[in-house]
Amino acid sequence: MSDSISQSDEQSSNLYAYDKFKKDFYSRIWLTYRRDFPPLLQTPITTDNGWGCMIRSGQMIMAQAFLTHFHGRNWRWEGQDDLIHRMIIKWFADIPDRSTSPFSIHEIIRQGQQLFGKNPGDWFGPASISIIMKNLLEDAAKDNRLLCDICCYIAQDCTGMYVTYSYSQLLTLFFFNFIIIVSSSVYLQDVIDLCRTANIRSNSNTIIDDDDGNNQWRSIIILIPVRLGGDEFNKFYSPYFKQILSLSSCLGVIGGKPRHSLYFIGFQDDKLLAIDPHYCQKSIDVGTRTNFPLDSYHCISPKRISLTSIDPSCTIGFYLKTKQDYDEFINFSQQIIDHSYKSNGYPIYSLDSNNRFDNQMNEPLSSTTTATTMDRILRMEYRLVDRHGNVQKLLSSEDFVVL
Repeated sequence: MSDSISQSDEQSSNLYAYDKFKKDFYSRIWLTYRRDFPPLLQTPITTDNGWGCMIRSGQMIMAQAFLTHFHGRNWRWEGQDDLIHRMIIKWFADIPDRSTSPFSIHEIIRQGQQLFGKNPGDWFGPASISIIMKNLLEDAAKDNRLLCDICCYIAQDCTGMYVTYSYSQLLTLFFFNFIIIVSSSVYLQDVIDLCRTANIRSNSNTIIDDDDGNNQWRSIIILIPVRLGGDEFNKFYSPYFKQILSLSSCLGVIGGKPRHSLYFIGFQDDKLLAIDPHYCQKSIDVGTRTNFPLDSYHCISPKRISLTSIDPSCTIGFYLKTKQDYDEFINFSQQIIDHSYKSNGYPIYSLDSNNRFDNQMNEPLSSTTTATTMDRILRMEYRLVDRHGNVQKLLSSEDFVVL
């Protein structure tokens, strides 16, 4: 009798957990490929179908940060007409109007061209899209009071080692030259300085006093570009990856497979649960329509993908609203870092209590830094060589930017 009661309780608990996840998943803003939007820059391109998945993933992780910032982590969308919810969707709409949609694909492409030489149709990496989102937030905050009390920090100074690896099979040789990134550093004093720089134009109640009561604290989005392995995901990171996704302050992870980006928000056993942007929908006119339809901005079913099959390059996002959230993030991160070292492995990311000596990359990038930024893009090269030593094919992909 007790066994049947126990099984019944377990089933009820599982159903409750599933229902909670389903509501949370459906409440997140879903940004996908779109077609028939205004042309990008000076091109005839009116769709991002087939190439804009990382752009959409980057938009989604930022949209979730804004939802959490204005509504709190427990807010759920159940079809109601919510002004804040509608406003955030409008910020990411596909219209070339910076005042209305400061995070549109048009603004992302404009920044990508200035900073990295990207053109419409080019694929973006997880780190480059993170840098662009940070810059767009800083630009938008100059004109929008609602964004004055939230800032963004990108982890930097990735520690890496250069590896040359050769593999032979039958008559074909593969030569791999690549950088394995083992750690991105979060410079804590830089984060604190950003959070304490309260914008005098903001009247929001989300800015709070810190422990001293003398300074004001801004909410912060922390984006950490990482590489968790060489040419494939290192299984050593699996338990830590899951722990990070379980943290309430974690916004999720943008990554996936090469040139096939997804927005990961959770896991079940060894499967990651993701919101998939690879669905092309018609662009919606949010500029002139006040009550534009919302259903196409919410997904009802997650995509499942094996954790070990994802590409090792990805970006982890956190949203820290208060100083207490910041302290909890530090404690959590330090536990993971300590455990990683004890297990004879490298941590997913590291913490440094100091300022970064060269703070250039935490300043908004401009067109004057384009050349040096391009030089900092790491690329993985795959050389297909025949038995005579002749290179038959050279493949390369963007990993991320050395900050």
